[in-house]
This record gives sequence, structure tokens and C-alpha cells, in this order.
Amino acid sequence: MTISVDLELCKQSRRRRSRLARFYLEHERGAIAGGALVILLLVWEAIGASGLVDPLFISSPTAVARAAWLLSQRRDFWTDLQVSATEFILGYGAALAVAIPLGLALGLSKRLQYLIGPFVDTLNAVPRVTLLPLIIIWCGIGIWSKVVVVF
Repeated sequence: MTISVDLELCKQSRRRRSRLARFYLEHERGAIAGGALVILLLVWEAIGASGLVDPLFISSPTAVARAAWLLSQRRDFWTDLQVSATEFILGYGAALAVAIPLGLALGLSKRLQYLIGPFVDTLNAVPRVTLLPLIIIWCGIGIWSKVVVVF
């Protein structure tokens, strides 16, 4: 028993697909992810609006969006955001300036690896939060302590 498929019939069937169906098939991954996000937001909104959970612990997405909008209208928000961005950029830039040459040097030189490697491994093993009191003692509570934390 053989099955033959008429090529023209397949082409007609493909043309008959709606625009929405074609779009979905071409962007299936994004459509599923977007649909899951919409469902999550709807469930979150329903739980927040139902009053089953105290708004102190979970609020609705619309309340969060409203608060974010009101916060973005305040001038001090943008000033604080600029300070945080500056601290992050300085810390990340310093980390790049040190880490890339150090990584290349450690990768190229076995002796340097033997010399500095144990210190790098130890610093990687130590939880960062345990270093915060030392960083504050050494750098104070100004911008540089935050730059060192990002570093």
C-alpha cells in the first residue's frame, strides 16, 4: 500500500492557512513564551486583586506598574539611578581592566599561575557577603566601597 501526496494540494493547503497561523508557526517559540508571560501576569493580577494574600506580601502587577510610574516621575529617583549606574560602571570597568590582563597572564604563564592561582581560587571560594564588613572598614561608606563590591 502506498500513499501519494499531491504537491499542488499541499501548496493550496499552505496558502489557506490564516495569516495568524503562519505567524504563529514562524514565531512559535516567542509566541509560547509570550503566552506564558501573559498567563503568569493574569494569574498574578487575579491573586493580587482577590485579596486572598495580604498586599504587603504580594500586590498586583497594575499596582507595581502604577508605583513604578509614580517613582519615575520623581527627580531624586533619576539622581539615585545615576549614582548607582556610576558606581556599577566604575566597578565593572575596573574589574575588566584587572581581570582580562590577569586572566591572560595566568593563562600564558605557568609560574604566575602557581604564584597567584591559589589567591584567586581562595577569593572565588569566599562568599562575597563575608567581605562586606572588611570592605566598609577599608573603603568607608562612600562611593568607593560600592565600586569595590561591584569589582
